[in-house]
Formats: sequence, C-alpha cells, structure tokens
Amino acid sequence: MSYQAAGAAVASVTTPATVGMAASNRIRASLASGKASVGAWIMLPGTTVARTMATLGFDWILIDGEHGNMQDSDWHDSVNAVAVWGPSPIIRIPQGEEFIIKRALDTGAHGIMVPMCNTVEYAKEIVQRSKFPPMGRRGHGGPFPATAWKTTMDDYNKNANANTFIIVQIETKQAVENADAIAAVEGIDMLFVGPNDLAASYGLPPTSEDYSPIMEEAMEKIRRAAKKHGKYVGIWASDGPMAARRIEQGFQMVSVGADVMAIGGFYGSHLTAARNAVLKQ
Repeated sequence: MSYQAAGAAVASVTTPATVGMAASNRIRASLASGKASVGAWIMLPGTTVARTMATLGFDWILIDGEHGNMQDSDWHDSVNAVAVWGPSPIIRIPQGEEFIIKRALDTGAHGIMVPMCNTVEYAKEIVQRSKFPPMGRRGHGGPFPATAWKTTMDDYNKNANANTFIIVQIETKQAVENADAIAAVEGIDMLFVGPNDLAASYGLPPTSEDYSPIMEEAMEKIRRAAKKHGKYVGIWASDGPMAARRIEQGFQMVSVGADVMAIGGFYGSHLTAARNAVLKQ
C-alpha cells in the first residue's frame, strides 16, 4: 500500500482537522497585510524550546540549521512543535544543496532560508531545487510535510509551489552587487540581509549593530532591489529596539533575537544583580 493510500484509509476513519495550506501560511499572511512580520531564531534542539517560543505570539520561528545545534531529525520535531501553535516554521539550511533543500521542505517547513546567495545563477538553482515540476525539479514522495501545514498530502502536492516561502540571504559584497538580478528571479520571495557576514565582507567587525555608512548604504541597496521587483526584504536584529529601527527603515521580516541569546541575557543580568548583593555582604 502506498503512503497516499494509507493516509486516505486513516483519514476515512479519523477525519483529522485540516484547514489547507493558505490558511496555515502565517508568514505570507502577515506580510500580505502590509505590516512587518516579526519572529525569532531557535538554535537549540528539542520540542520544548520550540513549543515555548511558538506560544509567545510570533509570526514565524526560524529553525537555525546553519549555525544552530541541530540535525535534520531535530528539524522535523521543531517544525511540528512550532506549526501546531500557529507561527510559520522556517528552516535556515546550512547551504543550498539539492538534498538539503529536499530534506528541509519534506519536514513541512513553511519556508527555507538559504545563506550566501551571491549570484543570480545560484538563486535560479535554489528555485529549481525547491519547487515541484513544472516550476522546478523537487521530487515528490515525502510523507511528512502535510501535517505541519494542517492539510492533506493531495493539497500539499498541488499547492506547495505557491505557498512555500523561499528566502535567500544577501550577505557579501558580491551579493549586494547582484541584488537587483537576484531579486528578479521568479520563485524567490525575499532577500534577507545577513548583517554579520555582510559587515565582515566589507572588512568591518561582524558583531556590532551600530553599522557604518558603508553598511547602511549596502542594506539600502538590497532593500531597493527587493522593492523594485515586488519582493519582500528582511534582516536579522538581535533585540526589540533594533527590530523597531529596521521596521522603520522599511524591512518587512525582522527578528528579535534567538533562544540562546535570551537565555544568556536573562541569566547574565540576574546573576549580576545577585553578585552585586553578594559584594555588599
């Protein structure tokens, strides 16, 4: 029995609640409203962290498969833990290899973020690897993605191309120079600024968010390229005040930090308060 037949047999008995891909697509709905879409990074494995973050009211949660402490089995767990609470789970993959894109989308992720997209040729390949025929060459067969979309496999196979959200990171001087051409590629939904690597590519410190005029000019060029071609533009921000600043600049998908940063920041500040009391003894 094929997995499609098995799924149909189960559905005839259990009648699971389904809403369809469009209704589950929080990232697209939030952006289509004309207002900025706000989310956060998770870098730690396990459903507990993912579920805790997902209940806070974010539009999306990015599961960091590039720099996070995660394997692709963790992607499956985190995607479903996030999706059940409403935010769109997005996976940042380590690179845009075909098998990695396939593995990420087969979890049911509502979108992927691909780092270091420096050329229009690479952007086109990312689309080919992310979309089912005739738009691309992604293979059918994964039995898992429908769950995270609260839909059926039939609906997923028919509508994944229109709903999965494809983000490419612009984070080098070369990518900035090619931003206009990359933004013009059909199937790319968003240009996302990776400010740390972008700063490093200009010979600047990668850890500060008080960026030089060179960086601000580069980021504005990316924003203009996206707007010109009707694409969205996003950027990493490490906290709420910086996110607010980027939203005011016109960025449409903005983070407010990551789980690891939140843990370190919370306990670091409270430890300092406690240690200060110890010093007064």
